Order: sequence, then structure tokens, then C-alpha cells
Amino acid sequence: MKNLIKKNIPKSLLIFIQNLLLFWRLLNYKKPKFFCTVCEKNTYGYLTGFFPKLTITCSNCLSESKQRLISQYLKKYNFKDKSILHFAPENCMIEFINKNKIYNEYILADINPTKEIKKVDITNIEFQNNTFDLIICSHVLEHVNEKKAIKELKRIIKINGSILLLFPLIDSWDKTYRNDNIKSNYDRERHFLQHDHLQLFGREIEKELSDDNFSLKKITPFGKECVKYGINQGESLFVLEKNK
Repeated sequence: MKNLIKKNIPKSLLIFIQNLLLFWRLLNYKKPKFFCTVCEKNTYGYLTGFFPKLTITCSNCLSESKQRLISQYLKKYNFKDKSILHFAPENCMIEFINKNKIYNEYILADINPTKEIKKVDITNIEFQNNTFDLIICSHVLEHVNEKKAIKELKRIIKINGSILLLFPLIDSWDKTYRNDNIKSNYDRERHFLQHDHLQLFGREIEKELSDDNFSLKKITPFGKECVKYGINQGESLFVLEKNK
């Protein structure tokens, strides 16, 4: 039936019908229920973001999948007397971490500073070696020269410290995709999923992260866990720990 319809309807009308059906599906989208690990409430999610990428956002604290994945890990983390550096911090995560007032220091960092957020270039960090116990860096590496950034993050983390990393990953790709000829916002969105991305990571990023001084742990929620906590299937949190 589907093939018969495609053969007998003009392409322009078929495209219009497909777009109409997509719009109808969004209007009739049934909000998923899940437990948000950021605000710690049973809540409903709603779709947000831009095409082609949509994500489920908590209607209570506005957290997305990536923040819920980080907070799920941090629930077991001992914040006592820890020094924390948080890149591109989201309000929901700031509130989540500030519940743990037992930390020693909590610095918010971004290339675009505000009154509360310190200006820090992740590829040229001003802090001294072995400064922080915990670094949170979610969806930043794809926007910068990640080799310089990773080197700097490793430099400023203390021994036994942890670096939490999230980034877009095409797990079926062996190599990271780079193309210096891609310049326009339109082409960057097509090639790298977003207009301000510089690369799209393949599995080789995991080799780039781990070395003799660091161990790497990859946390990927599976099956029912994704549904229970509103986490995107296949999304991974990378935990880089400094051994020596």
C-alpha cells in the first residue's frame, strides 16, 4: 500500500503530506513519565531542541538527558572538601551540586562569562597543575580543539580526581570526523550535527582520553534504565580518573 501511494501521488504533494503527518505526531505526542535524578521528582518530559535533534526535557527543572546522566553518577560521589570546576554549567546542575554544601570550592567556567561564571578557555586554562578533585565538562569538546582541551583538563586534575565528560559520539565510527573545508553554519550542521561543532567523535576519542596515568570508565544506561530516568538510548558518560 505504501509503495502504491508513493508511485501515484505527485512528489510535491507527498512531501506536504509527510510534513503534515510529522506535525500531527508532534501535536499528539504523549509526554513520557520518568524519575528525574536532577530535581529528584517523578515528572513528565516534553520535546525540546531543534530539528533534526530533539530531546526529552524535565518539565520541572528543565534538565535534559545529559544532565540526568551526570546527576545519576554524582549521587554516589563524596563531595566533602572537594574542589570542583564546572564548564558550561546549566542552572539545574548548579542547583543540584549546591545541595552538597560540603564541597570546598565550586567554580563555574565558560568562554562567555557572566557575573557568576568565570571566563575560562578550556584549551588554555589558567589554573595550576593538580588543582581540582572533580571537573564536569558536558558537550564542550565538540566545540573546541579537543586535543588541547583534554591535555589541559588532565593537567589541572588532582591524583585520584575525576573528569566527567559527555559529547556526541557516533559509536559505529572508528575515527573522529574532521573537515577543515566545512566553513558555513549550514554545512557544519549537516556534517557535524550543529553549526558550532568542529568535529564529530568516533570511537578513537576513547583511546585519546586514556593513557598510562589515566583510567577511563564508560557508563551507558541500558534498556529499562533509560526509560525510568528519561535518558537517551545509547548516550554515554565518560569518567576519566587520574591514577598518578
